Amino acid sequence: MESHVLLVSAQGAPADVQATVQAIASTQLSFSGPHAARLQHLPSDADSAVLVGPAMDVPLLDALRRLTSRNIPTLVLVRGLTEQQETSLLGLGANDVVGLPSSAARLSSRISALHRNRASRMRPTSPPEEVIELSPGVVLWPERRQLCVNDVVVSTTKSEFDLLLTLARHPGRVISRSQLQTDMSNGASGARAIESHISRLRRKVSDHGGPRLIESARGVGYYIRTDGTSGSVITRASGD
Repeated sequence: MESHVLLVSAQGAPADVQATVQAIASTQLSFSGPHAARLQHLPSDADSAVLVGPAMDVPLLDALRRLTSRNIPTLVLVRGLTEQQETSLLGLGANDVVGLPSSAARLSSRISALHRNRASRMRPTSPPEEVIELSPGVVLWPERRQLCVNDVVVSTTKSEFDLLLTLARHPGRVISRSQLQTDMSNGASGARAIESHISRLRRKVSDHGGPRLIESARGVGYYIRTDGTSGSVITRASGD
């Protein structure tokens, strides 16, 4: 869908409005207007807006409020702009503020920048990477299939990691041996194999200075401790 700029005049001087029209046109962006700020229903299909006014007065502030309430990034152009007014307008939600009169090149560059910033915010972003903290210093990265203990990547087999991940997703909850066998990717591990995987995981974490995380529930299965000795299990996005 083509980007669309909304030009709104809060009783702006004709010369200022015309200069703004020319500046928007030079960017080759699609636009509509000028629309009178007093209109009750401004067009709703805008990706960004340029608001022109002769002063920081009620009509301009009301138009800015209406645009920002619809989350439309807005560039405000106003005559006689002071530093205090600029600060106030930015505080009220304007994305950028320029004093008039201004050169055509400056107006065009500010309008283009507003559009680029809007476009960058609209780009799809990758979902945050999941990180599971089993205890202070012991972290699982499911997508990377890594176990880190005290900032050291600990080597695990595919079966060991699958088993640990299943337990980590249910902290404090006992997972039966049969369920662990089912959840492990190959589904072929027997009870003795599960015990062997658990034993090796405990040793690998311990060898790198980590706590005993995996406990046994006699005759039932295994679980991740959350009693404070080994810490709570927290799932968060990487970078948080």
